[in-house]
Order: sequence, then structure tokens, then C-alpha cells
Amino acid sequence: MNLLEQIGMHLEALGLGTMADGEHEGNIFWGTMPESPDACISLHATDAGLPGRRGGARIQVVVRGRDDRYAFETCQRIAEEMADWNGYLAYHLARVTVTLINGAQGIGADEQQRVLYSCNLRVHYCDYSDF
Repeated sequence: MNLLEQIGMHLEALGLGTMADGEHEGNIFWGTMPESPDACISLHATDAGLPGRRGGARIQVVVRGRDDRYAFETCQRIAEEMADWNGYLAYHLARVTVTLINGAQGIGADEQQRVLYSCNLRVHYCDYSDF
């Protein structure tokens, strides 16, 4: 399981949505933001880094919604929950230290006028194989 999937599972454990996979529909995705559902969370690596490396990884979280309230508040809650996280992600998948690069910021709307907000995280991580 890659780092984006692990962060998505952590957000699910925090009650922010359901991780989508090949078998189950959800509203948390990694690497893509599909056309539906309207309200969703998408995780993207702007620099995936490598486990155990000094620079860590840069992860962008994008939240889409039909209105500013959902998109902004969900994005800001993710920023608050993940800022200064130091420990294991949910289900003990990876050991991480997270630094918030920026909190929720509006990045416009998509073609269907759904509102987009994003926040960015720096994630230093190591997998079990690194212990």
C-alpha cells in the first residue's frame, strides 16, 4: 500500500469519508479525482520523496464540494488533524511525522462549478520494511 493510500485510510479512520477502492465506492481517492461524487477528497503527491529521506514527501489534499462550507471546512479539518501528527497512521501502516505547509486555501471551481480547496503537507515517513 503506498503512502497516499495510507493517508486516505487514516482520513477514513478519522471519520472524514470512505476510502474508494476497486471493490467499494467511496469519497476519498488517491492520484485522481473522478467526476463523482460531488463531495470528495483527493490525495496527490507533489513530491513523493522516499521512505526515511530527510526531505520527506509533499502531499496535496484537494477537497471538492457543491458549496464553500463543505469544501473549506473539510479541508481545514484535514489540515488541523494532520498538522504536527507524529506517530503511526491509522491501522499502524506507516510511522510518520507531518508538518503543515499551508491550511485550506481556495483554488477555484471545476467545470461543473463545484468548489475546490486544498492544503499541503510535508510527510516524513518510513515503512515497516525500514525498521
